[in-house]
Amino acid sequence: MKQAHVDVGQLKWPDLHEGTRTALRGKLNGLFGWSQTDEVFNSLAINRQQALLLLLGRFQDLKLWDAVRSITNVYGDGGVGFEFIAWPFLRVTLGGRPGFTKLLAGHRNNQGGFRERKKSAGPALHVVMVDRANNLWAAHFDLYDPLASVLDLWRHIYREGWRNQLPSWRQIGGPLKQ
Repeated sequence: MKQAHVDVGQLKWPDLHEGTRTALRGKLNGLFGWSQTDEVFNSLAINRQQALLLLLGRFQDLKLWDAVRSITNVYGDGGVGFEFIAWPFLRVTLGGRPGFTKLLAGHRNNQGGFRERKKSAGPALHVVMVDRANNLWAAHFDLYDPLASVLDLWRHIYREGWRNQLPSWRQIGGPLKQ
């Protein structure tokens, strides 16, 4: 799954669309030692900025962004995902969505999770409950959806599980300019 390489520079807070700034406002405070959302965003490496924007977009599309209370980590190399503190209603919300399933959603060292059921090709969102007592969750994209087909199940296990070949933000859908 190769994509043409497009150079993208580091984004700055004022470059973001007002709707994107509004959605992120307050959710990054304190991350990586920066006190304000704009400082955090400006300090993020390109891969983390792109990962954050990709996840923000998917969470907004799925109407899940309001369940994110604060982001505690974001990564764009070695996978595309973030860790976050959720509002308590996230588990019930995901459990009631027909577009999500618990099937093959758990990881070792977590307390369950949900996997997006994709009807078309493309990365699937995988949301896991890291620590139920503290509402700590993690979300990442899987390049190969193990629920889509036996071949994708094998690809997921072989590449992402055994070989630890996790997708980059470019493979998931970047670059985004927001």
